[in-house]
Amino acid sequence: MKLRAFAALALCAALLVGCGRAAAPSSEAAGSSASSPDVSSSAPAATPAPTAEPETKTDWLLEPRTDLEITCSLAEYPTADNGVLKDQAYLSLFEQNGKTGAINFDGKIVIPAEEDVHWCSVCGLTNADESKIFNDLGENVGPGGHGLPDMEIVYDSTLGMAYVLEMEELVPLTNYGASVRPYVARVGTLQAAPADDYGAFLWNNPATGQTEGRTVEWGEGYVLVQPSTGKQVGPVCEAIDRYSDGLYAVQQNGLWGYLDIDGTQVIPCQYQQARPFCSNLAAVQNTDGLWGYISLAGTVKVPFQYLGAASVTGGRAWVKTSEGWGVVAIQT
Repeated sequence: MKLRAFAALALCAALLVGCGRAAAPSSEAAGSSASSPDVSSSAPAATPAPTAEPETKTDWLLEPRTDLEITCSLAEYPTADNGVLKDQAYLSLFEQNGKTGAINFDGKIVIPAEEDVHWCSVCGLTNADESKIFNDLGENVGPGGHGLPDMEIVYDSTLGMAYVLEMEELVPLTNYGASVRPYVARVGTLQAAPADDYGAFLWNNPATGQTEGRTVEWGEGYVLVQPSTGKQVGPVCEAIDRYSDGLYAVQQNGLWGYLDIDGTQVIPCQYQQARPFCSNLAAVQNTDGLWGYISLAGTVKVPFQYLGAASVTGGRAWVKTSEGWGVVAIQT
């Protein structure tokens, strides 16, 4: 009897020790804290890029998939001139096996990647050889091929004037009439061309009124130029993205921020990547390699938690986690 009682007591002691160990919290769990969904978008300290996103639960509207890579939302682009994309903003481009297709928020592949489409400001979505134009249902509505591409503009800081490279001429930007917002121009210098340089542009010298030959020597960077004056507004930038919601995404010193139409820096260049604003929110990537969403004031509205993020339309957006690309609700 004494032996059995001693064994029972020993067993109880062992169980108590084991339970005590299981209940002790790990140092990792004790050090974790919740992130606020509305914090200041100050520049984060540089740390090594994470191998995965923070452990946060994602409430998916559309379950993630790993067979494709979302590249951008068509909400980032102005409406195509031909008007065949009625619900353009609800489509996103994706890459699959090295080619590009289009998908909607329901997860339906509207245009298969085999068509290898690209964006055109005139045609909208057209295939690689521009033999097809697609509407937002994925239907081929006719051949592509639209003639003139978007205007290419050079800004010569010595002359203090922007010129459009139009066929064989350098035409002052002011000839194109006033616009409510600046255009993006590449920095360059107009150089006198030899008389036998038949590839030179024709340029009207404002000092003499004579037509002369000029070549363009491209410089480093891009600027915003005012169409009514042809003058530069704001700083020289390494890159300038599309205008949207009153702002331009710009790159300086390798990082991205935003300028307004006056060339004023309204959100500092502090992000690894930055998409155009859509629905008053922009997807940006911090220096830790994670994506979140900021407001027009630069406030973080959705914490940096995703491995990838596309622009918001109608309160929805494609985002990427370790599970793949899926659709989530984003409050605008």
